[in-house]
Amino acid sequence: MVNRVAFGRTNLLDDLIDSHSLESVSFPADNVETKWPRRVFGPIGLDGDVKGGSFDIDPDFAWLDLDLGAGEVSIPFSPHTYDGLELANHVGVVVRAFTGDATFDVKRTGEGRRFSIERSTAFDILGTSGSHADASILGEIGFAAYPGASIADAVYAGQPGYQGLFDRVSTHSWIRWDAGSGKTIDPDVVLLQLDGDDDTDFSVTGVKSDVKVYSADATSIPTRAGFIGATASVEHTPSDRPSETTSPENTLQLAFTTADQRYWMLSWRHWSGSGDAKPKRLVGLAMAFEAEQPTTQTVTEIEGHELADMAEAIGPDNYYPVPLAQFWRLPLGIDQWPVAEYRSVLLPLARMGKTKGRLVMLNYNNMADGVSGFDVDDEVARGNVLWCSLPLPPGSADYSGAESGSVTSEMVAEQIR
Repeated sequence: MVNRVAFGRTNLLDDLIDSHSLESVSFPADNVETKWPRRVFGPIGLDGDVKGGSFDIDPDFAWLDLDLGAGEVSIPFSPHTYDGLELANHVGVVVRAFTGDATFDVKRTGEGRRFSIERSTAFDILGTSGSHADASILGEIGFAAYPGASIADAVYAGQPGYQGLFDRVSTHSWIRWDAGSGKTIDPDVVLLQLDGDDDTDFSVTGVKSDVKVYSADATSIPTRAGFIGATASVEHTPSDRPSETTSPENTLQLAFTTADQRYWMLSWRHWSGSGDAKPKRLVGLAMAFEAEQPTTQTVTEIEGHELADMAEAIGPDNYYPVPLAQFWRLPLGIDQWPVAEYRSVLLPLARMGKTKGRLVMLNYNNMADGVSGFDVDDEVARGNVLWCSLPLPPGSADYSGAESGSVTSEMVAEQIR
């Protein structure tokens, strides 16, 4: 087996978080930088929090169509990011100003997790018949299942007030990094690990979940709109998250990039669309690395690659064994690498010691080049891409060849989250 291997050693985003969506006290944003398992970044908004987390008015969904009794009134909104209370207040301000009706009021209840719109007399909220049915804010504020979802006109008709059918809690989890004035971040790969529960939609591009990484030379506001409209902005789409059924123990995602820019952003837009807000949306890892690899050398031998299970087996004298988390163990054989390659690629890994995390990517070039048969989600599920420690680092070497110009060694990577 011939594998071009690459390593991610130093997180280029470390300590560069500039801003982020509202965070839970228990799950702060800087958890995405830690090597430790079970440390995640999670939004506020559950358990009756009145702010309800972070929301966005997206440029693609920035209209509200109403009928106040004399025909359609189409109200435009500007893209921006808000918490739940701010969004309700902003929608109310814009609607009152645009219609001239001071009795309009928009609210969000913390415990109910729903938005409401009301005025002194009856009016209709237009769904499918509205001029902007496919570009409405109704999905963002829970009056439709998700942005762009169809909603019949009859649902919100003939009354002086309505409450959205769907709970809304933090529809946008995001982090922005800033390299600082005159500096840039130049990674080869961005590493993500999204977490949640059985009800969470992890789609990279979907109607209820959408994950992107953005970079730009300058941004005005920390929203998708701020990056999409920014100078020389670049959109990076991560690989699909492996299925929980095929790879429950390893769910890493990679986004390959050649961008070299000051600002970077992880943006995960998510809507439950099910009438409740129970699905968890958590970010376990968000890091960026230079892919460090030898010029031409490969890993020629992989012996003992396994999904390790350290639990004791059930048996006659052990009816109730304690189950332990399974993890990938990846041994790598280094055969006759030039001494210069060994010293430039492998010794820095050894100097990190056994207590730090790093990224190991077998078949890196094939994945980055999009070669058929090397989809990232499949490679992750096979245990070929790991956020890991090196319990056996490449610290000892055998020199051979002409004038001892080549090195043979071995190393073992073990998954840590």
